[in-house]
Amino acid sequence: MTTNKVNKDVDEFQDEETIECDEQEICYGAGDALFSAIVVAPQVISVWRGTWGIMELQPHLFPHAQTFVLGNILHISFALIRSVLLSRSKNAWGEGRAGKWLRERFVCRIYTYIFILANIMHWRGGWGLLDLFVVTILPEDEKHR
Repeated sequence: MTTNKVNKDVDEFQDEETIECDEQEICYGAGDALFSAIVVAPQVISVWRGTWGIMELQPHLFPHAQTFVLGNILHISFALIRSVLLSRSKNAWGEGRAGKWLRERFVCRIYTYIFILANIMHWRGGWGLLDLFVVTILPEDEKHR
């Protein structure tokens, strides 16, 4: 009885279609990974670390609770207006529409920068609140503090 079940499971597994990659797809994947590791990752880290550092230099301007709440509000707002902005930029480039295309590119860049700030504010505020919570809960002489 058990042998039949095992054979049935093996037969079902062998019936699955195998997917093959050609050499060009492998090269695209490797190039994408290399580009992401060498170009994109350092830029993302620089933006995050730089913006976080600016907020750390002026902590009185960026209190943890307020930045956490504002980051969440911006995330929710952007989630609601994302489809509207995307539909606005659709077909922005065409005959005699250079001004509209430039305006949409500008709005897209502003949206991206504010969304980056919202992400950083959300994370920094959350970690700051967690730090304040740990400082409040753990006693001064705690070795893990």
